Amino acid sequence: MIARFNESAVFSHQGTKGSVREGILKQFLRDRIPARFGIGSGQIIGPNSPDSRQSDIIFYDTNICAPIVADEHSQLYPADGVSGILEVKSQLSKTELIDGLGKVSDFKRLVPRDNVSARFGMMESTRPREQPFGVIFAYSLAGNSLASLEANVREYEASLDDRSLATNIVVVLNEGLILHKNRQNLDNIVLTDALTEQPNFALALAHGRATLFEFYTILLDMLINTQLDLVNLEEYRQPVERLGSHIVRNHDRLFRRGDSRRFRLTSDFIATVVAWCAGQQRLSSNELNRLILPEAPGITERFAADGPPVIYLYNPESLPRVTMDMIASSVDGRVKEPCLIGTFFIDIDSEQYAIPAFYTEGNTEEIPGASATDSF
Repeated sequence: MIARFNESAVFSHQGTKGSVREGILKQFLRDRIPARFGIGSGQIIGPNSPDSRQSDIIFYDTNICAPIVADEHSQLYPADGVSGILEVKSQLSKTELIDGLGKVSDFKRLVPRDNVSARFGMMESTRPREQPFGVIFAYSLAGNSLASLEANVREYEASLDDRSLATNIVVVLNEGLILHKNRQNLDNIVLTDALTEQPNFALALAHGRATLFEFYTILLDMLINTQLDLVNLEEYRQPVERLGSHIVRNHDRLFRRGDSRRFRLTSDFIATVVAWCAGQQRLSSNELNRLILPEAPGITERFAADGPPVIYLYNPESLPRVTMDMIASSVDGRVKEPCLIGTFFIDIDSEQYAIPAFYTEGNTEEIPGASATDSF
């Protein structure tokens, strides 16, 4: 691998040289990691973020994940199906290090921080979703030292509000590694979840010519012990959008009778909904149904049992539920009195909100180029 790296120096264009060196490392790893793990490069997207991140090398478990879009030149990966990423640097200056550390943090922010369930026969358990790893791999230093890079890593990590966003290891070929040590027993900490569970600090370790082997063993450890869960691609079919300071989904499916255009809730209205609901209690699905559905035989009883509180109801004017009398006196299917009929659901910052149609009046805007006949 080192010989092929040296051969790549004949390319004068930095972009070409960088691509060749990424390919050299990619092939080296592809030949040496378990077959169940795939290696690619391209864009990573998250189910709850409108952003995407380009990564040099992407590791994924082929049993549960494959590129959403793939051709010879571009691939798109769901963030919760990625085991980890690796950023490749020819020379690791402080500037290049900070760039790599930032890319790893940005990638980790794309991954959901939810709980996942697993069923074992009649038993079901729930646990936090495991988080992926991030690596920076450099072929050489840039006139600096491992010790100075260690100081740079510590400075960067001190600015993080979440330790799980840290880069798991930094590798400089034929020089050494920067990884994390447990403060109490000095064990290596390489998995992302352990970065938040155990007190630790970044430490540079000089391994010289053994660096590549040390990196390889740690990479295998991270790959095998980062247990991913099945990817729910349905979440990626419903893209999110950033409106103001909020990430929103399903806010853009509003229609008007006799109008071929499609509308979405405005950014100001989204902010108003969040601010008002911040002072309210969440409702369970059945509680919400008892509030918005007409009181009629069979309906009330059907939703009698309460479940976990998961939904905010936006109702600042205390609109009443729809009644059978309101429905009977409707004209062309439209209920004249303001009420909770037509309540629909949107996601804001991964929380679910129920919005009565009454409140959309004056709080929507046309989506340019979108049609009421668009499929979802």
